[in-house]
Amino acid sequence: MNKRLLKWTLVPLLMLVAALAVGVRRADRTRTKTVHQTTTVTPQLAAPQQKQVTRVLSETHFSGTCSIFRHGREVMTVARGMADNGAQVPNRRQTMYEIDSIQKMITAALLMQQVTAGKVSLNDCLSRFYPTAPGARHITIRQMLDMTSGLSMTGAVGPTTVMSDRRIIASDLHRVRFNPAMHGKWNYQPVNFNLLAGILEQTSGQRYQTLVQQRVIARLHLKHTVFAYNVASQQLAAMGYNSTGVQTALNTYDHPAGRQLAWEHDELGTGQLYMSTGDLYRMTRAILRGQLISLSAVHQLYRSGSPSTYGAGFYINDRLRSVNGAGYGFEGTLRISANGQNAVILLSNYQIPGMGIKKIADAFNALASIT
Repeated sequence: MNKRLLKWTLVPLLMLVAALAVGVRRADRTRTKTVHQTTTVTPQLAAPQQKQVTRVLSETHFSGTCSIFRHGREVMTVARGMADNGAQVPNRRQTMYEIDSIQKMITAALLMQQVTAGKVSLNDCLSRFYPTAPGARHITIRQMLDMTSGLSMTGAVGPTTVMSDRRIIASDLHRVRFNPAMHGKWNYQPVNFNLLAGILEQTSGQRYQTLVQQRVIARLHLKHTVFAYNVASQQLAAMGYNSTGVQTALNTYDHPAGRQLAWEHDELGTGQLYMSTGDLYRMTRAILRGQLISLSAVHQLYRSGSPSTYGAGFYINDRLRSVNGAGYGFEGTLRISANGQNAVILLSNYQIPGMGIKKIADAFNALASIT
């Protein structure tokens, strides 16, 4: 083949290769911007209200699952965005998300079971269980539940290697500090619930995970709830992603949060669970309606313990119980009526600074009759 013929043969070929390369790049960009949405609706939510929900979630670029419940029934669920962007797995109605601090209400309910059984009192001092803890003789279990203990802990959440619950607690006791000036004043410190989980293990003789598995997950027949360190085998668990901005123009999923197995153990009693919105509602409703602890125990446990209105895992007022969680690329919010019937739950696998997810949920309070 002469040089001129070779030239005119190669030119179209090179142009074709370049065009294909551009197409691949465009396809990649399109792929990361895919917005997948599924909706489950029952007849109780009118069409204009359905449109309101989908519009707000679209305008705020929500990635996760949003569920609204009225009179004990699911009236609308919308799942948007990607559970795993790399594998192009979309979020779905039953996708599980890390609930982070929302878990504290479960720890509180399990502790109240021990109170009812006479194995611990809310007026007991921390020194009964951990006498070497700073300030232990002055701190009551009630104060730990309400975050008014004066305890605080800075730095990493716990050991950087996987350890037993007992060794995690020992590490916490080594690093925790007591500030007398903050004793009786609200200061949100998860270490309170780390230690409460340890007290649960002492009074029950069982591991915290076993208590949750037997007394919550199995008892309520929850199918989409799992501990974070067991999540690898679950196909419905979302990956967590971080955003560096207050709001993204369109979720790009550029910053996967990744996972730390040690931290998943360290968050003992405070943030170890993945749940779907449906399971989270069933579990919260069961607690508030006296299925896990008696109604008298519910009223004793979940009360405002300070001007913050925080008490045993909830922020509390006369009509509403609310709770939030954030971390590891996830954020969530739950607000539910005092009788457990009406609720708005948003669980997201796209963590944005400022907990804007609470404002999104505020737009739906009226739809669930919890304003």
